[in-house]
Amino acid sequence: MISSAQKIIFKAAALHMTMQIRSGLRESLDVLLHQRKPIDVLELNDYLLVEQGVILDAQAVMWLLGDEALHKSGGDIVAAVQELIVASTALPPSRQMNPSDDVIGKVTTALRGLTPLEHGPELEAKIDESARKLGRSCAALVPVMRKSLKVKDVDALFRAHPGLLPVDSDAGPAEEPGTSNGG
Repeated sequence: MISSAQKIIFKAAALHMTMQIRSGLRESLDVLLHQRKPIDVLELNDYLLVEQGVILDAQAVMWLLGDEALHKSGGDIVAAVQELIVASTALPPSRQMNPSDDVIGKVTTALRGLTPLEHGPELEAKIDESARKLGRSCAALVPVMRKSLKVKDVDALFRAHPGLLPVDSDAGPAEEPGTSNGG
């Protein structure tokens, strides 16, 4: 769950950059002239669900097997992921179509779409804060998981599964903790 949540930070940044790069008159003409395919919302959804699916699966396990603190921690991560994606893909207010606008207001908003998208410092700050919130939510999950799993010795997992430790190809196989090769 934690690693997938961290990967979402990078995907959200990529989406944010893509919105800026693929905006304006040039992008509109590229799509209109079939030089570039328009963004497919279902492909984008699949792209995000690679990591979100793992997070949601982990949250379901927490609901089934965990206590209230674990439920809350998992829910906080899911909420922080959603907040980050929404913040990273938000249009500035000047680009948002207001249904109550008159025709001139709607045309003006549509014409703004022909200029490259630029996000102001307020939106950038909101994205940064959303990413920090996701990081804090992930960090808060760790002690809750340790308490829930009653794990005080964090290296116990590596001793139980020595294959999880990275192997240095020059040094040979990883040595199990508590053993020595001689001496």
